[in-house]
Amino acid sequence: MRKILLLLTVVFFMAAQAAEAVQTKITVRARAVDAKFIGSKMGGVQVTIKDAETGKMLAEGKIEGETGDTKLIMETPVKRGESITDAKTAKFDAVVDVTEPRLVTIEAVGPLGWKQSSEKVSTQLWVIPGRDLTGGDGVVLEFYGFAIDITNPKDNAAVSLAGGKVEVGIKAMIAMI
Repeated sequence: MRKILLLLTVVFFMAAQAAEAVQTKITVRARAVDAKFIGSKMGGVQVTIKDAETGKMLAEGKIEGETGDTKLIMETPVKRGESITDAKTAKFDAVVDVTEPRLVTIEAVGPLGWKQSSEKVSTQLWVIPGRDLTGGDGVVLEFYGFAIDITNPKDNAAVSLAGGKVEVGIKAMIAMI
C-alpha cells in the first residue's frame, strides 16, 4: 500500500511540474507597407498579446526605437529568412508564460504620435512553450497608409458663415506611416 501511495505521489508531482508555465519570448515590430519600421519618432505603437480563446492578457507594451537602416530595408535585396533589422530597430520584447501550445492574438495600435491616423493591426499565431519568436525580425505587423496632421485650421478654430457659405483653407503635414 505504501508503494502505491509513494508512486501516486511521485506521479502527481511530475504532472504538476509538467504543467508549470514556461517563459517564451516574442519580439513584435510594426512596419509600414513597403517602407520602414514605425518607432519612437512617430510616438511608437501600443501592443497587446492575448490568449485567443480566453481573452486573458499575456503581455502589453510599446514598440519603441529607430525606423531601421534605410539601405538595408529599401535598397538591398533580401533572401528568404534574412533579417532586415538591427539592434536599434523599433520593437517590443514580450515574455509570456504558457503551459501548452496557445493560439494568441497580437494587436498593435499606432502610430501613437499621430492619433488621427492611428490604425489597429492584428494577427493570430501559435505560441509553443519555450519556442521563442524572436528570430529574424520577430513578428512583424504591417500598417497601411499615411500619417496626416491637420495644421490649419486648429482643432478649436471658429468658422462663421458669410451668405450661407464658408471658405476654409486647410494645411496638413502628410508622411508615410
